[in-house]
Order: sequence, then structure tokens, then C-alpha cells
Amino acid sequence: MEHIEQIAQRPHPMGSEEIVAVRSYLTDELEAMGLEVDLQTTRVPDYFAGTGTVDLVNVIGWIRGLRNTKAVVLMAHYDTHPATPGANDNSAAVAVLLEAARALQAGQPLANDVVFLFTDGEEPSPQYGSNAFAAVPQLLDSVGLVVNFEALGSTGASMLVEVSGPEAWLVDQLAVTSAPAAFSFNTQLARLLGEIGTDFDVFREAGVPGFHFAYARGSPIYHTAADDVASVDPGSVQHHGMHAVAIARHFGDLDLTDVPEESRTVYFTLGSSLVRYSTAWAGVLVVVAVVGLAWAASRRSVAGVLRAMGATALGVLAG
Repeated sequence: MEHIEQIAQRPHPMGSEEIVAVRSYLTDELEAMGLEVDLQTTRVPDYFAGTGTVDLVNVIGWIRGLRNTKAVVLMAHYDTHPATPGANDNSAAVAVLLEAARALQAGQPLANDVVFLFTDGEEPSPQYGSNAFAAVPQLLDSVGLVVNFEALGSTGASMLVEVSGPEAWLVDQLAVTSAPAAFSFNTQLARLLGEIGTDFDVFREAGVPGFHFAYARGSPIYHTAADDVASVDPGSVQHHGMHAVAIARHFGDLDLTDVPEESRTVYFTLGSSLVRYSTAWAGVLVVVAVVGLAWAASRRSVAGVLRAMGATALGVLAG
């Protein structure tokens, strides 16, 4: 929360004087923790002014692994829309990454590199920062997993919004890391919608495996002056952080060059557990539920019909 208070004092869109101060804060914090820090600078159109160009600067912090296969990239954009100080969107995620870096530095060294990618220029629809990173082949090829953190509101669970890559394998790995709020109907809906308009789009289209998390309750504050520090729910920030640290530690010790082929799965959160099963079983469950409904109707049992209707509804939802 102290990081958020420092970062979200005022709007800091790409190309502004304010974002220079935020960038200095990020680099100072990362270097003080002992991370290697690179600044990736490129010239892009001044989207909000409508004319001219501005410097776009991605801040990249590295924790080197002992025997790197491919890197785990934790990503958040540090620019804001011009109308908002962006305490939730996206200063909260930026603060989470700073604290994740501190926690990982304090723990046992991992096999893989962990990269903290703070992108500039996400708010304009071209997603300038993530595109600039992905345009460098040696950078993009080094990524084995990308985890993007966002906010569309001020509170709520850090929800799994999108999965890119071999879904069944990735969700299985996610299930053993922390307490995810994850529902396959959400990620399927996101897949049907296509581009949502975040940095994750760029990596998904490039075929990089990964996760996209966001919290979204209280969405009327989105891109408004009301997205200030007072609106931030520390519980939502903490849930983001649980994901960031746990995923980095787990995938940081996996061989990310040995990833299975694409596969789909059905999954949902039940209490603190992530239930998951093959999509093939979803069809079987629907058939069983429908047969049960037909059998109960044939016996003209009101209670049986009601039970079977409930089972049918559950089966359809499961599918």
C-alpha cells in the first residue's frame, strides 16, 4: 500500500512528466533490491495529444536463475489514462510486482529467470509497451510464461480472466500454487471475445503461455478520478500478490522448454479448491443429467423431476 501511495499521487500517462517520476521510483526500488534493471526506450506517436511523438520506456527487472530454461515474466503496466491517478489501474499491480520481487529475492534461488516487466503505453489501444517488448526476438523467445495483472474496479477477487497456451496443463499447475478464483466459462468467454485490450493480448497472439488476472468489482471508478488510493482494497492487492509469488516460485523451477501440447479443460473454484476435469467428461455429465430428467418425468415424481432438473442445470453449467 505504501508503494501505491507513492505511485498513484496523480495521473501519469505515457509521455508525461509525471510518468518520469514514477519510472525513477520503480528503477530505484528494483536496484535497491539488487535486481538487474534495463530500460527499453522507443519513440511512439503521442496518442493522447494526437500529434508528435514521445519516448516510451519499459522498465525490466531481472532475477537471474541458477539454470534457466525460459523466463517467468510477471507483467503490469505503469502508465495511466490521463483522467485518473490509476491507484487500481494499474498502480496496485505495479506495487504487487515490487513486493513480489522483494519476496522472491528473500527466498531460495529459482532455476529460471524471473523478469518483472513494467510496460509503458498500455492505455492507448495499440499497447505500445508490450508490442515494443515482443518486437525484439531475443526478448520474446526468452519467455516461457507470462503473468499479467490488471484491475477494472476497486475490489473483488483476483480472478483468472484468460489462459494462453496448453490450458489443461497450465490450470493443473495453477491448482497447486495458491487459491485461485478461476472458472472456465469466464476464460472461454474471453477467448470468444478475442482481444480484450490489455498487454496480455500481445503475448497471447505471439503464442506465449500464460495467465491474465484482474479484479473488477466497483468498476464505475474505471478511468475516472475516483480511482484513487482510498478506493483500493488491500485484500484484492494481497490476492494479486499471492498469485504473483506462488506462480513465480512454482514455474520458476519447471523446465519451461518442455510444455505439453494445447488441451482444454473444465474448471471452477469450489471453496479453496480448484476442481477440474476433461472437457470429454463435461459431455458425459450433461447426457447423464438429461437421462435422469427423462426418467424422473416418466415416473411422474415431482420431487424426482425437481432433483433431476437441478442435476441437469449443474450438468449444463459443468459443460
